[in-house]
Amino acid sequence: MVSTKYLKIICTVLIFLGLIAAFVAVSRRIDGERKSKTVSIVVDYDEALKIAALSKMPIERVLYRFKNAGATHVALAEDTVNSLILTGKAYYDVTGSVPVLKFVDPNTGKKFEQKIIRQMPAGVHKLAQGHTYSFIVTPYLADMGVGFNKDKINTIKNSGLQIVPRINSRVETTGIEAIETMLSDLRESIGGDGDVIIIFDGAAILGNSQLLNVTAATMENNNFIYGSIEFAKQRGDVKLSALLKGNLLRVHSISVEEMNGMAQSKATERFSLAVKDRNIRVLYVRFAQNAAIDIIDESAGYVADIKSTIERDGFIVGEANVINIRESGSRCYFLVYLATFAAVILWFLVVIPGSLNRKDVVVWSIFLFASFFAAFFFSAARDNVKIIAIMNLMAAVIFPILALTFLYVKLRDENTDKKVLIFVSYLFLAVAITFIGVMLVAANMSNDLYVNKVYQFSGIKIALVIPLLVLAVMVVIDGVSRAGESYCDFCRRIYTNAVLFLEKPIYIWGVLLALIFLIGISLMLLRSGNDSGMGVSDLELRFRSVLEQVMSARPRTKEFLVGFPSLLLAFVAAKKGFTAASQWLIIVGGVGIVDFLNTFCHAHTPFMVSIVRSVNSLVIGVIIALTIYGIWQLIENKQRLNAKEIK
Repeated sequence: MVSTKYLKIICTVLIFLGLIAAFVAVSRRIDGERKSKTVSIVVDYDEALKIAALSKMPIERVLYRFKNAGATHVALAEDTVNSLILTGKAYYDVTGSVPVLKFVDPNTGKKFEQKIIRQMPAGVHKLAQGHTYSFIVTPYLADMGVGFNKDKINTIKNSGLQIVPRINSRVETTGIEAIETMLSDLRESIGGDGDVIIIFDGAAILGNSQLLNVTAATMENNNFIYGSIEFAKQRGDVKLSALLKGNLLRVHSISVEEMNGMAQSKATERFSLAVKDRNIRVLYVRFAQNAAIDIIDESAGYVADIKSTIERDGFIVGEANVINIRESGSRCYFLVYLATFAAVILWFLVVIPGSLNRKDVVVWSIFLFASFFAAFFFSAARDNVKIIAIMNLMAAVIFPILALTFLYVKLRDENTDKKVLIFVSYLFLAVAITFIGVMLVAANMSNDLYVNKVYQFSGIKIALVIPLLVLAVMVVIDGVSRAGESYCDFCRRIYTNAVLFLEKPIYIWGVLLALIFLIGISLMLLRSGNDSGMGVSDLELRFRSVLEQVMSARPRTKEFLVGFPSLLLAFVAAKKGFTAASQWLIIVGGVGIVDFLNTFCHAHTPFMVSIVRSVNSLVIGVIIALTIYGIWQLIENKQRLNAKEIK
């Protein structure tokens, strides 16, 4: 028989080397996030125009008030066929066989003679001062963008604010030249040498999916920065973002409909969380359409509150800068991937007996050797999204399993007379093991595409449920080898335990506990993921809000209320002789370990925010467990005293 000790040592060394490489990659991500601390506040031109009308102020004065309150940009929508007609700048000539849109001289009111420049849907039309264009329009093109008003552009520029053009989705634009001309003309109209943020209107992005590569190239050539609207799900968003290689700014907005039923303080808090927790760098501020005594003061005050809240959180209001992460080379990711493969092999070596025959040791050595080749090829092709997803998922599954295996072995084998602080150290060691997986996953997503949420972690629900299932099976069949056990004895014991479990009678209390556990896991899975399909109750929202105000980063409920306390109480229950309870508690407590790693699977959340959040969860969870243990001890001591008095 040959000991597996040396194979375990090799795997441990490889994991340590991967951890060092991961620290390099993650430190570059932290540096990129730290340097991007400027946030832009955008107000809408049309809404400012409404406020100007209601407050009987010139639009220039309203924009000036917004600028002083903290606004940095004004979003300007394109004129459409309908908007030109409604404002008297154009009309339909229906004297012919087809309706023709004609323009009106804004100074004299004189109607221009018909001059059809292009039949629709051929391309994009520029409406510049001095031009007398008219063209055929069919009803389905009435909301089509036809260009930006030069007077509005000048008004915004004169107010000292930057322009954020909102380009209408031109479903009729199919030509490369049309896209290039439209964006180049827009750049010329805005002027200046700096970057200009673009936000696209409608359900799709300019380029109609087929020509997004042209849109991306033209935007880069004209110093346009793509404003990707959070939660908008515009068609072409991911593809354009990928073509731009994550060179974008994420935009958060609260719709007018939401604002009508939301207090401004809640809206301000939501903007603050978007900036702190999700790397949002552009805030598109909309105003509630409610009656106000002084609408301009209320609106400007709202903008000022947003600015002060953001600055209180350590950010700067101004020209937002793109979050750029300096990527590490393939050698770094070779070590990261190799560490992940080594962790898988290490777990199997931990579970099986420590002594094997020479043939089995050779097989495991071959697996280890094959890991070098797999890590090499994967790191060479790491631009492939599927490879990143596979390695992310593997690391997110295996390290919680390693941590939970460590805890289970300690719970099963250690002397239950040990002090509670020793149990706390076990929990910290399990978290440290999981943190290695955290670093590997975070390193793998330390690039612009993940930080800016172009791509997301795939398989979060799988990463949550597999470690818990492995732990449950491990507890039921006692699936980890014991000291000095041979391989044959190990397999025989596993088989016997499985048969005994299946032959046990089913009790009502056991069914109820299992049902409660399954419901809890199901709720956790439904609410997990980057875009959870399950809402949050008002009570929980208020609870979260309180935690957010008390702490710099809100701890996760599943960790500090359920997971970490249950893991510690599992050891306490074993110490008190409640074996069945300790087994249930360690399975429930596994939620804390898997959720700890899950926190870092959201790459659009700044890494240091996730660190603070997890530390808060761990500390509070330990305090809760120790408090429960203290109450337990007080009750037991009182019962002993009462028993002595009776005697």
